[in-house]
Amino acid sequence: MLHGTTAPLQQSRVGRENQRYDGDVRLIVCIVPLSPTGQVLLISSSKHKDGWILPKGGWESDESVEACATRELEEEAGVEGSVLRPLGEVDYVSGNSGAVGKPSRLLGVSVRVTKEYDEWSECKDRKRQWVDVDTARTLLGSRPELLEMLQRATS
Repeated sequence: MLHGTTAPLQQSRVGRENQRYDGDVRLIVCIVPLSPTGQVLLISSSKHKDGWILPKGGWESDESVEACATRELEEEAGVEGSVLRPLGEVDYVSGNSGAVGKPSRLLGVSVRVTKEYDEWSECKDRKRQWVDVDTARTLLGSRPELLEMLQRATS
């Protein structure tokens, strides 16, 4: 895998004015980043700093699912890669535990990571770690929708 200093994308997109919806359901692209040896890249949650998640983000009206996956990987994880395959959809209710959530739909893709940067747009706010699939299952244990995407990508 290649290493670089600074990711080309330097500022994360913010706001939801360009987000795609299917009725009331927010459409979110979820990426399962894989190394050539089958490890999974997890990132720290922006809301729960000690929690680990898969990179994901709102699918915007000016991009394809693949373009959204590429953007989210650069923004949140500081990596580049090539899309391996779509992983289908998972409907779930997003939101903090105990709060009334919002209907959301994950559109999953698996990606083979080819380049990792030392600095990226969210590197001051997020950590990342490569883990084996069993460890990823454990760390994603409280997020059934992410576990489902991991299962689809690694089976």
